[in-house]
This record gives sequence, structure tokens and C-alpha cells, in this order.
Amino acid sequence: MQILCDISMRVVFLLVILFPFFLTSGALSLAQESTTSSPARNDCNGLLCKGTNECIPIHWRCDGEEDCPSKEDEINCDASSSASSSFTCPPESHFSCGGRLNRCIPHEWACDGTPDCESGADEQNCDQHSCFEGQFRCRANSICVPFSFACDGQNDCPDGEDESRDTCQTVCVKNNNRFLCPSSNPSNLTCIYDFYLCDGANDCPDGADERPENCDRSG
Repeated sequence: MQILCDISMRVVFLLVILFPFFLTSGALSLAQESTTSSPARNDCNGLLCKGTNECIPIHWRCDGEEDCPSKEDEINCDASSSASSSFTCPPESHFSCGGRLNRCIPHEWACDGTPDCESGADEQNCDQHSCFEGQFRCRANSICVPFSFACDGQNDCPDGEDESRDTCQTVCVKNNNRFLCPSSNPSNLTCIYDFYLCDGANDCPDGADERPENCDRSG
């Protein structure tokens, strides 16, 4: 009986000594969790999720997928509702799809030949749309094609304009880090990046990119 009493007294003594330590540690842990779960930030150039302060790209707003835990990235998206007036796509960098989702997409996605808006609004009235720097317009359908798609051996314009001799010469001249592979066949022109020159592999159909006289461009 005496042994049990001694053990009980020691347990009580330890609890009295250690209780303040556990209490303090718990408070600090909660405070740290509170601080790390919702850090203050002002460096978000997209949409800031409430609660978590997670920064998501603006084109994730109204894209039909819930990315914020509280789902605010998919709230008031219908452009026809008065509630949606509090949100607009940044006009300097994004295109507003309008309609049910009112999705924001990067300007470069508009008139690129692939519908990104639910309604296809980004591929309408392309003849009135200005292509951005680094793009050229296909005459056949007014879509904007990146220079990097030109002369790559694949037709991106309906009539193959992006693979024509005139386009290839223009693209290679405008981009001084591109090399136009010489060819007597107008339908077999290729414009490659300078870093492919003299890399041990033939990227031009006739291997011109591996000739010694063209290697100084790669240095």
C-alpha cells in the first residue's frame, strides 16, 4: 500500500511540474499553425484564395474547376448576372470569355485556332483581332500562329502559309537566333534555332546545319 501511495504522489508531482510546459507548448504550436496556414502576402498577381492565401493563376478563375478550398474562384462567374460585375478579367493580359463561366484566358490563346472559351468566343471575329508580338496572322482564317510554329514541317495555317518560302524567310530574318535551311524545294523549308547548329545531328533535310561554314552562328 505504501508503495502505491509513493507512486501516486510521484505521478501527481510530475503532472504539476510538467502541466505548464505542455500548456505553453500547445499554445505556441497553435499560434504557429495559425501563422503558417494563413500567411499574409501581397505578392499575388493572380487570385488570392481566402483562408489559405494560396495564389492561383487568374486564368483558373471561372474555368469550371474549383481550385480554392472555399470555391471563390468559381463564384459569380456568369457575365449576365449583376453579381459578376465585381469581377473582370485584367484587360491588359487576358481575354474575357463571357457567358456562363466568364473564364479568363491569356490574350495569346485568342484566335490561335483552338477554342478555349466554352462558347468559342475566343475564336470569333478574328479578322478584327490583332496578333501579338511573336505571332503572325494566317490569311486564310485570320488565326494567329507563333513564330516558333512556322517552318517546323507542320501546317498550322489551313493553306500551309506558315510553311511557305516567304514566311520562312521572314521568320528567320525577324528572329536572329533562327537559321533557314537552304532548299531547292519550296515545300521543304525548315527554320531551326541556332543552338541546333553543329550539335552532331542533322536538323536540316540536307544536313546544312552541320556544315563547318555555318557553325560560327552557334557560338
